[in-house]
Amino acid sequence: MFTQVSSRADQDITFESIANKWMELKRVEVAASTFEAYKSILHVSLFFINGKKNINQFKPEDILTLRNKILTSPTIEPEM
Repeated sequence: MFTQVSSRADQDITFESIANKWMELKRVEVAASTFEAYKSILHVSLFFINGKKNINQFKPEDILTLRNKILTSPTIEPEM
């Protein structure tokens, strides 16, 4: 089993920084069309939540709320 180690640096990690790093890593793994779809989903996610929020402050309810907003909101066009 993994042991969670918390450091001061962990407390400063934001949702946006993790999302951007994930996108960076995914760019080389997926087709261009898939990458654009991921980018659009991330854009919409950041529309609904504060990307500067520390990742350790998120609760399961925050993720469920985001999911519900994405599923029930009118279409939002990604910025180009």
